[in-house]
Amino acid sequence: LAVLHVSDWLADPLSLSSWSSVPPGQAAIRDALARPLGGRLAFAGEMTDHAQWGTVGGAWAAGEQAVDALFRAGA
Repeated sequence: LAVLHVSDWLADPLSLSSWSSVPPGQAAIRDALARPLGGRLAFAGEMTDHAQWGTVGGAWAAGEQAVDALFRAGA
């Protein structure tokens, strides 16, 4: 096995780092972040999943949900 690609989220000027969980008491942020923007852009990842936040499974599920939401929006 070899590393094919590594992201440096903290140094990326467009992402400005990343989150894997939300601050305590702020679970509602997940829904706001998971909503498509302008019908064409969706954010997905382990922090937007309610059931599996902070896990690869949550990231995968959130990605699938984001794609479904974009298709429903007609993107």
